[in-house]
Amino acid sequence: MVRLQALLALTLILGLGAGMASADAKVFTDGAMNGLYLDGANWSPAGVPDLGAGGVNGTDTATIGGSYNVDYQAGPDFIVNSTFSLQDSATWTQTGGIAWMQFGTGAGAAGTVNLSGSSIFDTGTAQLLILGRDGGSANLNISGTAQLNAPTEWGLEAYNSHLTVADNASLTIANRALFENGSSMQITGGTVDIGATSGDWVFANGSSFSMDDGVATLGPGEFKLDSSQGMLSGGDLNVGFLAFLGTGVMDVAGGTLTFDGSAGFDGFYQGSADAYVNFLPGSTGTVIVQNRTAADVEAFYLNSRIRADGVANSSDLVVTQVGADAYITLVPEPASLLLLGLGGFALRRRR
Repeated sequence: MVRLQALLALTLILGLGAGMASADAKVFTDGAMNGLYLDGANWSPAGVPDLGAGGVNGTDTATIGGSYNVDYQAGPDFIVNSTFSLQDSATWTQTGGIAWMQFGTGAGAAGTVNLSGSSIFDTGTAQLLILGRDGGSANLNISGTAQLNAPTEWGLEAYNSHLTVADNASLTIANRALFENGSSMQITGGTVDIGATSGDWVFANGSSFSMDDGVATLGPGEFKLDSSQGMLSGGDLNVGFLAFLGTGVMDVAGGTLTFDGSAGFDGFYQGSADAYVNFLPGSTGTVIVQNRTAADVEAFYLNSRIRADGVANSSDLVVTQVGADAYITLVPEPASLLLLGLGGFALRRRR
């Protein structure tokens, strides 16, 4: 009887094992010498990586390195509910169709995409790059000198997901970039270009933006904080138009925020009294209002839209006229004023 029970248990284990897919760390080798992602002969172990499907996490991971130029000839959407890594000087491009790219799609699914080295990831013909679709979540990390180029017609959408641009990496989204439902974007270096063709850069429903270093530029659209938080600690953030709604606040601890004061709504639409740019105590940051005088800034911005430690009309803010633009900073300490040598500039302090 004992031997029979053991035999039955072994049979059950073997049966279960046969019904389960094995998990592999797949590496691109270009064994078929055609550069095709969807050719199983190009992977080791052999077979196209199982990176999951809607609501189902993948059993494999995928790594493309070296100097391989990989072509994803679109049929199905490119779904990553596992880990996908592009590294070294490898390139990855979608061709042949508008299939979406979905990282972390379906309830409970999670995807991680790491772009590093000097790799280049190009969404090519894809219509949309989406992170965290239908209850999923994703982490997209771009570091080194890696590049992510997204000429996608519908741009980038992120839900419950996180995107990081670090080192000297670059992110280019030709159209809109939308972060919702607790998503976050962190820039610690490199360059970011959003909406050069069209579209807004939006953070909504409890999402967040932070920037410590690097250069980020928005095209003709709006940089929008809709009940979401921003933190500028360093680097240069250049936008044409600000739109803050609900409880959208951009804290400034350092760095430079530039917008065009000659645009509609003076370049800064304030949707509620709880939405504004806020200089934190001890901030070394600067807000540049292009095409506005210091008097304009005092009349149209410092009364509510730009504050110091949450206080409107603050005497802690100083406006300096530099050519056609107005520069707003915290009032420097007396010793700092001597070091700055402000001769030649018109400086106005709040009274």
